[in-house]
Amino acid sequence: MVVSLSREDRTYRKLKGVRSEIKKQIRVIRRTLSENRLNELGRLEEQLNGLTKAKTRLRKEFEKLTGTRGPYSS
Repeated sequence: MVVSLSREDRTYRKLKGVRSEIKKQIRVIRRTLSENRLNELGRLEEQLNGLTKAKTRLRKEFEKLTGTRGPYSS
């Protein structure tokens, strides 16, 4: 059985995936800090910045598709 997802559903699932990746990345950063491996933090910070930009882009796309606004939207 093949279920066809709407564009809103696909965007929302991508958004949930990015949120999950951000949470994982934060756990990795905390572990890296606790193990005092400071030389890896620059790379981890760049990855986290990329994820947050993707999250913002997907959130704005989702808001545009659904016609809703989030609590922090201006």
